[in-house]
Amino acid sequence: VSASYRTFYVQAWDYQGNVLPSSSVEVLGNGQKLYSVSTDGEGIIAYRMELTETENTVDIKVTDSEGWSYTLPQYRIIRRGRAAGRNGEYQY
Repeated sequence: VSASYRTFYVQAWDYQGNVLPSSSVEVLGNGQKLYSVSTDGEGIIAYRMELTETENTVDIKVTDSEGWSYTLPQYRIIRRGRAAGRNGEYQY
């Protein structure tokens, strides 16, 4: 992929299966807060992240209305011109 950005999607639910709004999801790209670029009717939230030339990180934390939160394992995106993915690491 020759693009300098990556668009990705997040959808979160609480323990009762209710879809959580974008205000319940905190996404950091390379340590900087990312803001959603769109949300569809099913609660799928789109984010766009500008990529650096080397390693990029994505951190996602979700907090429900009762204050319970969960942080996903950090994802790494390594821009090297080829695609391969495993263990939360994606190369493009």
